[in-house]
Parts: sequence; structure tokens; C-alpha cells
Amino acid sequence: MRGPLVLCNVGVRDVSVERLPEGVSGARSIGEALLADLEWAKQRATAPIIVPVLQHLRHRLRLEYPMHVVLFATDQRREVGEKYWGNDTIRFAELLQKLLPEWLGFGVEVEVQRIPPDCNPSLLDDAYEAYGDLVGHYRHWDGQVFCVLSGGIPACNAAMLLQALRHFGERCQAIYKLPEKEPVMLGIGEKVRQNVLEGLALEQLGRLDFSGALRSLQGLNLGSSGRAAEALVEYAARRLNFDFDGALRCLDTVERQGYGSVREYAIAARKELEGLLGGDLRALLQELFLNARIAWEQGRYVDFLGRLFRFEEALLRFMVEDILGLPTGGSAEELGRWRAGILADDGLRRYLCQVRIGDEALDPSSPSRPVLRAVLEYALKSGAARPDGRPYLPEKRREQYLQVLRLADKWQPLAQLRNRSIIAHGFAGVSEDDLREELVKEMASILQILRIDVAKGDGLEAIVELVRGELLRAR
Repeated sequence: MRGPLVLCNVGVRDVSVERLPEGVSGARSIGEALLADLEWAKQRATAPIIVPVLQHLRHRLRLEYPMHVVLFATDQRREVGEKYWGNDTIRFAELLQKLLPEWLGFGVEVEVQRIPPDCNPSLLDDAYEAYGDLVGHYRHWDGQVFCVLSGGIPACNAAMLLQALRHFGERCQAIYKLPEKEPVMLGIGEKVRQNVLEGLALEQLGRLDFSGALRSLQGLNLGSSGRAAEALVEYAARRLNFDFDGALRCLDTVERQGYGSVREYAIAARKELEGLLGGDLRALLQELFLNARIAWEQGRYVDFLGRLFRFEEALLRFMVEDILGLPTGGSAEELGRWRAGILADDGLRRYLCQVRIGDEALDPSSPSRPVLRAVLEYALKSGAARPDGRPYLPEKRREQYLQVLRLADKWQPLAQLRNRSIIAHGFAGVSEDDLREELVKEMASILQILRIDVAKGDGLEAIVELVRGELLRAR
């Protein structure tokens, strides 16, 4: 097991000397003079920040394993000017590396890391980029991590903390040493981490990545005050996974924990779920379109392809149910009604029995996709009539359904790609190059022809602002 990793920027106040050699000034020159006479330095120099901090950590943590201390120090090019170059802290860091084990009297491993010379340590942007590599070098550290924020340049301390939080998350803590006082643990690390997670959650919500946003929100540890926000996001994540029962349970939580517009949203969303849970094909077509559109926008092309063909199957079912008035589900009761309805329409039954799929006759006993397609081919022919002589559809609606089929037929060249992909029988990949951007527009056009509201379901996007409000209320 490893001891803690301690990250510390070395500043000009991190080494104090009782009496300087005459004519020596500036951190670089002082450090060089002390390095030249380590015995004298051991007796006359002190580390007023890092030593008390390390002693505090050892006592507080009751350490059995050595601490690994990393000292970040400046070592700029001389061209920056004597004032800045002369105050570089690389020699102080080298001195501390040699003397800290003796000054402390307990197990400590000390390592020196130079801040790149092309980094301006006073600029946060420069420092942040530099510390990405400096701190990232220890990204596999599996123990506790402490950032000492007392010494060093403010921009470097900020950059070190931000990168440490980025790499180590909640395992990272900040510690500060005030003059003449004991070191104290700071909550700034946790506050920064919370802000980062909150920003990440809102960014993920903006992309409608509800599953990712839920994990980010759960990392915020908002407790009961943020439960409505979490439940709202979980509702959307479950809905996009077609888990309507789970989504309904989430709405129960939102109604109990939420207030005002959040609760009103949950009540309205419950009505949408009723149609989905009941298997209403109009509602399911709306949902499939919304789901497919989000999959496209997020670049999940194999998921989009699966939803496209699921949309087509639901579309065939919707039109056949509208024409025949028969159920197309798979329950025993529904299959019984389907078979009775087909038998009652002698012309349709005889037509279906003549249709062949390859070398085999079509089996009309269940509403499979080939059967649904064959029913539509028969019922949408000009002059097609029911046993009582009435047309299957008024002429205007017959033309609309033919228009819908023409749009859906454009997708048939993609059937083989679907069959070879992970959602069917193979492992072929699916990329944007394999598809057409117009596919989403064609799905929308079909819904518009069928007078199904394309915009319904866009309420998922309203969750972003609702959650933003809940987060402000919860903090």
C-alpha cells in the first residue's frame, strides 16, 4: 500500500535562512549558497511551510508508509530578465529534496519537478497547460493526494489544484498553512470538484446524454435536496432506453420531491407515458422518432439504424391496424383476433396465401413484417375492397399511405447493413458515411403525413433548465 502523494509548489518563502552570506540575494543565489554548504544549511535554514504541513499530515493520518512529496519549482530561461530568473526556486527545491528527510525525522520520499521554462508561471492559462503534464505524470497514484496551497505563485497553485482534481477527483484534498498557525484542511478542492461535476452534468444534459448526466449528478452528493433533479434526469435516461415502467417510478419521486414547474412537468410527462405503456402506436412512433433523432445527433449510428427499422415496423403495424381494425401485437388474445379477422376476409386471405418469400409460402397466421407488408400491398391497390364491397380506405388516406410507403421504401438498401450489424446478426460497423442525413427528415415527414405531432416529446430538452433551477435551489 502507498502512502499519500503530497504536491507542493516551492515559492521564495519556502526556505528561510537565519543569516544570509553577504552579498547573496534572490532565491536562485541563496539556494546555490546553501547547497554549497549543506551542513551549515541544515543548522541555519528552515522550511517554515512544508515541514509543518508534512508533520501535520503524518500526525493526522497516523502514517505507516512514507509520504511521496513532489516539489514543483520554476527554472526559467535567463532571457526573461534577471529579476525573474534570479527568483526561480529550482535551487530551493533541490535543497529541500536533500534536507527534508533529516529535518522531519520520518519516512519521506522527495522528488523535484521543473516547471517547463517556456511556461509563464504567473499566467493561469500557461500554468494550467504545464501542470496537465506535471500532475498527470502521477495519474496512476492510487492513494490519497494532498495539494499544499501555501507557497508558490498563485497561478501555479490554482493550476496544480485544478489538475489534481481532474486526475484524482475526490481523493484530492487541499491543505493551507497560515503564518504562526497550524495547517488546515480546505474545502476548496471539494467545492471545485462539485462545480466541475455540476458543469459537466449541465453540458451532458445539453447533449441529451441523460445517463452520463445522472452519474455526474450522483457524484455531487446533493442528498435529499437534489433528489428531484436526479429523479428527473433518471426518468429521461430510462425513457430513452424504453424503460417506461422505470421512468414512471422516477416521476413518482419527482412529484414527491419537486416543487412548482418541476412537479408540473412530472404530471404532464405521466400522461405521455400512459400512451407508451399502453402500446399506443401513435405514441410509440413519436417516441421512436425522438429516440432516433437523439441517437443521430449524438453520433450513435448503429443505434439510429436499429431505431429506424423499428420505426418502419411500427409504421407498418399502425397502418395495418388502421385499415383492418385488427391488433398486431403478440399476445395469445391478439393473435386469435388477428387470425379470425384474416379468415373473415376471404379475398385478403387468398391473396396472402399466394405470396411467397423465396421458396416458401407466406404464413399469414401472425402479423410478421412480410405479412404486414403484403396486407398493405393488397389493401392499397386501386379499387381494393372489403368483403362487403366497401373500400379499405377513403381515396385521400389511401394516397397518403402510399406516400408513406414510398418514403419508407427508400430505407430498404440499408436493410443488409442492419442485418450485418451488432443489432442483428453480425459485427459490421455503422458510420455516418453509411447513412443519409435526410433519414431523420424522412421520418419527420412520415409523421406529418400521418398527422402525428413531430414536436411532441421535445419536452425532454426542457429538463435541462428544470435541473439547472433545482441545482441552484439545492446548493
